[in-house]
Amino acid sequence: MNAIDFSVKYRSCAPTFEYLISKGLSDIEAHSFIDRYNCISKGTNFEYGDEFLNLIANFDLSKVEIGLITLNDSIQIEGDFYILGQDECDPLFMYKFNHEISIVDLSDNEYVIYYCAESGDKFLDAIIVYRGFIAKHAHSDTKLDPGAIKKKAEECAMIAGSEKYLPFYEYALGCLG
Repeated sequence: MNAIDFSVKYRSCAPTFEYLISKGLSDIEAHSFIDRYNCISKGTNFEYGDEFLNLIANFDLSKVEIGLITLNDSIQIEGDFYILGQDECDPLFMYKFNHEISIVDLSDNEYVIYYCAESGDKFLDAIIVYRGFIAKHAHSDTKLDPGAIKKKAEECAMIAGSEKYLPFYEYALGCLG
């Protein structure tokens, strides 16, 4: 999935303003919540050979939240890694040599907490499936079957590249369990 398609599809995962108001949010709070789904074009067209890098380079992601992950507004480089965001305080890394996405420990970037995707492109694909599932179920009053959550985590892991990435999607979807 390219960066432009991701920005459109991600925006479509936002709950409606009316739904948020019905749950007790004020107008300001509802608009602020919906803004978390807006990837706003910077008007640039940098090309990095990976759509996740293109997304960060060409879109303002300062308000975007993907679960507990926040994304940087620019690509940061540290040694053999691109730092693309963070999960709470732990960095979201892309390895320069193979573009694999991982969350590493803040105090020891050699320690991988979660492997997230085989590449930035696959990460975007898996995140859209993950976010779509969250949008469909988190904003409803129906409790989900743990088996359905596990199945969706497995689907996201395979989209991300393999079952190696399953622990990350189980963690990410744990909010529904």
